[in-house]
Parts: sequence; C-alpha cells; structure tokens
Amino acid sequence: MKFRTPAQCTHVASIGLVAGSILMLAGMASGAMPFLLYEMVMMFLLACKGLCFTSTVAMAMNEEHNNAGTVSSLIGAVIFLFGGIVSPLVGIGSITLSSSLIFVVCAFLALHFDLLSRRPSAA
Repeated sequence: MKFRTPAQCTHVASIGLVAGSILMLAGMASGAMPFLLYEMVMMFLLACKGLCFTSTVAMAMNEEHNNAGTVSSLIGAVIFLFGGIVSPLVGIGSITLSSSLIFVVCAFLALHFDLLSRRPSAA
C-alpha cells in the first residue's frame, strides 16, 4: 500500500486503529473470541500503530526540521507518558476487557487528533 502523504497514512492508520480496537473489544466482551482471530486483530492493530507512529514522526520532523532532535525527544516523552498513564489502568478488573477498552479509547484519541490536525489553521 502506498500513500501520497504522511498525513494520508496517519488518517488511514487511525481509522484502522478504531475499527480494529472495536472488533477487539467486541470479541473480548463476548468472551468467545478464538485465539487465531485475536492474534489476527492484534497484528492488524500493531501494523496500524506502526504506520501511525512512523508517519506522525515524519510529519513532525518535516515541520520542525531545524529542531529535529527536540521534536524527536518530545515525541518520545509523550509516548512514554501515555504508557505510564495507561499501564496501571489495564490492571483494573478483567485484563482482557480493560486492555480492549483502553485500545478503543486511545484509538479514538488518535483519530480525534488526526482530524484536529486536518482543520485549516486560523493563522
């Protein structure tokens, strides 16, 4: 699959994250998700996550190419911060259900920020 711009890649990956995480949540909530289907959905989610990470970093580096090191460290710090916030939440209740719910929330956040970045700036 080839994308014209990193923004298009991020948009497709964000939509994929939302769709995959909803499928994961539905399967985990039903309690009848076969292991092979779980693995296939998880691989799809990881592929979307990889597309999202690489394309957003590419866009950030393109916007601030003079401060590439600073941008890279800020992105790493934000990812580390989100990991620190999300990791204790996964242990609440059933780990499969709470993990799936966290996936859905984070996927919708990713899509929200993607759509927010597509709005024309007021400047």
